[in-house]
Amino acid sequence: ANEKGIIVASNVITGSPVRIRLRQLDFNGKQLWENWIDPIPRSPSGRYLLALENEEYILSYMIFQPYNDYSLGICKFDSIGNMLWETTIDTIRTLTTGSNHVISTQDGGLVTVFNESYRLPYPLNDYPTVIYKLDTDGNILWKTDDFIYEFDKYPNTLYEAHNGDIIGVGYATFLNHQDILEYGGWVFRLDKDGNKLWERFILDTLISPTERMGDFSHLTELDNGDLLIYGQIEDTFPNHDPAINNPNLWLLKLDADGCFNPGCDSVQMHLEVIVNTIEPSISTLRIHPNPVGSSLRVQLPDQLAQRRQLSWRIVGSTGKSLRQGRSDPSAGVFELDVSSLPRGIYFFQLIDPTSHWKSTGKFVKA
Repeated sequence: ANEKGIIVASNVITGSPVRIRLRQLDFNGKQLWENWIDPIPRSPSGRYLLALENEEYILSYMIFQPYNDYSLGICKFDSIGNMLWETTIDTIRTLTTGSNHVISTQDGGLVTVFNESYRLPYPLNDYPTVIYKLDTDGNILWKTDDFIYEFDKYPNTLYEAHNGDIIGVGYATFLNHQDILEYGGWVFRLDKDGNKLWERFILDTLISPTERMGDFSHLTELDNGDLLIYGQIEDTFPNHDPAINNPNLWLLKLDADGCFNPGCDSVQMHLEVIVNTIEPSISTLRIHPNPVGSSLRVQLPDQLAQRRQLSWRIVGSTGKSLRQGRSDPSAGVFELDVSSLPRGIYFFQLIDPTSHWKSTGKFVKA
């Protein structure tokens, strides 16, 4: 939208090929102008529309090519829909998919991201993420696909950092520390020349051990360089099946290197984000003293006294399970010697193996 109204890009099927219709409507819905992107004989499919500060616009779209191939098209048009330039990114792969998100950069250029699909024979990663940098006239300056190869990754959003780095978020499939395939958040950072600085895969381990689905959608860089990321993560039923379309808000804060704690690995496990939704009235554990020196006491909610036995574990800040065992909840208080643990932040998790109820508390070992 601008001060005159709203810019709309839509796919119009009038036979073959498909055409992209550009229109501006005022705030009462009256059409001010209309134009068409019509790269005959190709059939475009509009994906993402970006407004620039000078009342020019960028549109990304997929272009159908012969032999069932697709390419990525990017064009710039002026304030009344006249095309200024068009760039087509052709690949040797069969399909371009993904968000086709486009952002403008401080130097007047553009950065776009999408997934490509290889021709047969397929490698392990069928849909590599590819990022292109274009100058202000649509010329390609650089390309990168330097990401961890064995994981499928699906980018959602790009962001330009204060220093010109490119940060992206989305979701990925990856193996956790127990070699279980997971769906979790993915965040990466490139320098302004397209060199990868780091990428992180983040999983909330309070989700069921067989169905974990997390997705990052947006990112904000704070004044000190920390990253505030938010997205969604699915609930699960007690039988581990995902409760589709019943997501929780997923909000987390990382440092400028994408870590909860400095010097993190590429895969990080996190335990604080989601609280149990099966029995919310007993989802909180009282841990004292905190910080703790040698003896940790966990006050159990009264509702747990009727349960026969509970499992517990202590997890480090990287998600690795350090100690585990079983406890009798009838006493109401659980005591544990933690004197052998190094100083740091830990999580105490209580689990009912019958209903798969979980509750987690954080403590500091002094």
